Amino acid sequence: MPLPRDIEEAREAQVEATEAVKTADHLFDLAVAARLGEAEALLEISEESICGHEQLGAAAELADSLKALHFPRRLPRGVLAREVRF
Repeated sequence: MPLPRDIEEAREAQVEATEAVKTADHLFDLAVAARLGEAEALLEISEESICGHEQLGAAAELADSLKALHFPRRLPRGVLAREVRF
């Protein structure tokens, strides 16, 4: 049984949104690893320097193993709202 069109569209939008912020996820992974001394800190913040960082794979694995929650990425409304409500 095929999914209703609105659910299918929502899933497609989620995939697109996740892809659109992939570089931000990588930046946060690298920041966690650098803070723990497991990766060199970035001296330049650009899509090329982030996505091409030689320690990105290890940083992503470390962040995943720590179950790091990148707050601005996971809860953008809470971070961007004038009044934080949880």
